[in-house]
Formats: sequence, C-alpha cells, structure tokens
Amino acid sequence: MKIGYLHLGPPQNGICRYGRMLASAAEYLDNISVLNIEVPERDRIYSQNLVAQIIHQAAQVDAIHIQWSLNNNSDLWGMDFSQIRLFNALFKKIECPLFITIHDVYALPTLAYFVSKAKKYVTRSPGKKVNARYSQDNDSLSSSNLPKEKSSKLIKLSKSIKYFRKLFTQRIALMVLDRRACSFFVASQEEASRFEGVIDASKVKVVPHFVEIRDRLPLKEDARHILGFNDSQIIVTILGFIHPRKGHAIAIEALSELPENYTLVIAGGVTPDPDSKDYLTYLQNLISKKNLDDRVTITGYLNDDEFEQFLAATDIAVCPFKTFSASGSLSSWISAGVRTIAFSLPQIEEYNSLVHGSIRTFSSYSAEALAKVIIEESEVARKEEKKLEVMNLANKLSIKAIIKQHADFYAQVLPANQRFDA
Repeated sequence: MKIGYLHLGPPQNGICRYGRMLASAAEYLDNISVLNIEVPERDRIYSQNLVAQIIHQAAQVDAIHIQWSLNNNSDLWGMDFSQIRLFNALFKKIECPLFITIHDVYALPTLAYFVSKAKKYVTRSPGKKVNARYSQDNDSLSSSNLPKEKSSKLIKLSKSIKYFRKLFTQRIALMVLDRRACSFFVASQEEASRFEGVIDASKVKVVPHFVEIRDRLPLKEDARHILGFNDSQIIVTILGFIHPRKGHAIAIEALSELPENYTLVIAGGVTPDPDSKDYLTYLQNLISKKNLDDRVTITGYLNDDEFEQFLAATDIAVCPFKTFSASGSLSSWISAGVRTIAFSLPQIEEYNSLVHGSIRTFSSYSAEALAKVIIEESEVARKEEKKLEVMNLANKLSIKAIIKQHADFYAQVLPANQRFDA
C-alpha cells in the first residue's frame, strides 16, 4: 500500500518533525511505500496553487496521513477559519482514505466555561493582582491573567471573544475532519476519552507517541565538561518550550528546597505565544526572588548537538506537567534512559502500565513533594546511571514498533485489491 504523508509547516515545528519521522520509519516496512507530500513554507497559507499541488500528489497514493493540532495550528494549517477553508477545498477533490494524528489534545472546554470567563473578564476589578496565575494551586491559563495586565474592560472582553472564537472554530474543524477521516490517532486512552461525544468514537485509535532510537549520545563526563558543570553538581533538567503548562514554576520552587549542589536547567526557549513570553518573565522574577540566579540555567532554543549534550549531562529529568497532551520532551528523556519524575497523571500511569516503575511519580502537586522525590532518585542515580525500566519502555515505544501499529490500522481500511501495490 502506498501512503502519502502530508507535511505542512517549518521543519523545526515539533508536530511537523513528528510526521516526517513517521514517514521515514514507514519507508523501512515491507508492505508500505511512502510518498512525502512536501508543502514549502511560503505556500502554506491557503491558495489555489497549494490545493492543486496537494491534490495532484494525492492522486498517486492509497491513503493520506496528516498531522493536525487541536490547539496550535498557526505554523501548520493556519488558525481559525483559514484551516477550515483549506480542509473543505482539499476534501472536495481528494477521495482516498484519510488518517489524522491529533496533537495537543487537552480537555475540551465547554461553551459554559467560555461564557463564565467572558463575564469574569468584564467584571474583574482593575486592581486585582494576577501573578497567582502561575502558582502551583492555580489551574487558570486564561490570557486575561497575564502579568502587567491592562485594566481595560474592553481589552478583557476582546480576549474572551478570541477564546470563544477559538472554541467555535475548533469544534467546526473537528466536525469537518470527522466527516472525512477514516481514523484519528491519539497518544493515550486519556486523550481518547476527551473526544467522547465530540467525534465518532469508533474512529479514535490509541497509538502512543514514539520514542526515537538514540544510538549514540555523548559521554556524560564529556557533556558535563562542555556545558561547564562540575562533578559535584546534580543536574535536574526540565526540557521543552517554556509555557505555563510545563510546570517550570514548581521546579524552581522545588530547587529552593534542595541542597546547594543541585542545579536546575530549563532547556528550551519561548514560543510565539504571548503566554510563553510573559511566563518566562515571571520565572525570571521568581528565580531572583528565591535567590537562585546561580543555580538555574535557562538555555533558550537548542540545536541538535546541544540538545543531546543536555540529555547526556542530566542526572534527573523532571516533567511536572499539571496537564498535558502527548509529550515530545518526555519521549526524549525515555529515549535517553534518563531517570524521569512526573506528576501522577492518567497518561503517566499508562506509561507505567507498559513497564512498571518506568516513570517515578509524585502525587501531591507541591514543591516539597517534588523535591523529596528528586533527592530519592538522585541517590539511586549515583549507583545506576541509566534506569533499566526506562530503557525497556523505550524499546516498547520505539519508532519501529509504533509505525507498525500505524501500518496495522492502514491495512484494516485498505483492502489488498484496492492498493497501488496489489
């Protein structure tokens, strides 16, 4: 069977990279031939030329596999109604089966949630302090709570309308895709449950986020020397783009509870999302407030070599997400066999159900609880650098294993007598 993998967006985009790596892995399967449908970044925005280009290549395949984000399509399909316009134009002309991997699957807010938020934006008093937004006890991620928020009720109302528009177009996009897709791939049972009553549940298939095969990482001693860490330091790293969902704040709070030889590395930079930039400012202020300037390193964007150096140099990885979708950063830690700590969420328990004890968890979302587990894991790490359970999990989730799961779902939809290779 011949599968067309449609790639929209810049190569550095994580979702785009995910799709390209799947396509690359599929090329090694005996029963699949691959056609990469590449869309130059300059042509990504809807145009007749873009549609014609995709349709022409789609005629050469048995099925198309696309990557789509529920929340972050600005670099991919476009935002709001522009993506829906592109979907409609393509689906009128493309008749072959369509497989869709959905990324960034967070709990879908209800209409009542957004109406209540709109009321709060309008009625909130101008002088209300907002830094509590980023505290470990605050679940709110609304843009209205940003540091240095302007007090204008009109601006607050504008933000509520923006979020309402996002909710509306998100649901319309899902309706359009549901009418056309054969299968939706999500990374966990928890994510699948979030679509109950939203799209056809029979189409939702769970295929875990793959783990890259890392044949050769730098030696730990060499990586630490290059990065300027000494032998007495215990390196705790949180990886990925800086965003409130990632839990950087609780990691900084936990560092203040740890001995002086513990160093926190925030390995990543901000995204174009204003929330990300404002959150970085908040984190920098928190670091200064806690007198941790000499114990925290914020790297900014990392190239591939730097990325692998930090993977190799790290003693303990922390993924203190309070909510998350499939995590590329967590998969990177698994690929490197690094001892990893995460908050006890349903998706994390799914990992531990595959290999018991592969991810160490903490169940009370507090700096003290996280610090306690970091100390316990670091004491074990001195004796055993790589964690066997994590390495076993990496084998189970290798990209070779995951692409075979995709191929099984392709084959269920594509009868042998209807394939180009039949």
